[in-house]
Amino acid sequence: VYDQRANNLGTGAGLSLVGLGLVSLFAGAGWAFRYTRLSKKLRAKTSGIRPKPKDVTQALQIGMVINLSGLLLTLLGAEAIIGALIGKALAQPQGSVGFLNPGSIKNFIEPLDIFIVQAATHTVVAHYVGIVAGLLTTVPIQLKKNWMMAQN
Repeated sequence: VYDQRANNLGTGAGLSLVGLGLVSLFAGAGWAFRYTRLSKKLRAKTSGIRPKPKDVTQALQIGMVINLSGLLLTLLGAEAIIGALIGKALAQPQGSVGFLNPGSIKNFIEPLDIFIVQAATHTVVAHYVGIVAGLLTTVPIQLKKNWMMAQN
């Protein structure tokens, strides 16, 4: 027998985790804006304005932690939502038997359920893009560090 409360618990926890992942995504986007200000300071001609490499690396690491934690929260939420949808799918009667009982119509998978999974997937992709952007930003720093070590 399918338990509707288990479905609501899975969906509720899943939506909460995906919501926290979205909050983390907005925090990561705000933190990524800081990268543009750091890049302007790095291009400065005077060395007094330029941030230390340690500060730049630390800012990039914080951005990575924000995006990785958001990615984890969103993946856990998406798994909970998909688990609830699998429960709904397994509880659906085969054939036209479901149409004979009007109370069983709430157990069918609705289009909104699919859109929620798609939104969670888009959030995962957005976190991934943030992580890749942060990693690509570290490449010039490592190249510069290697070049400076080769000069000494």
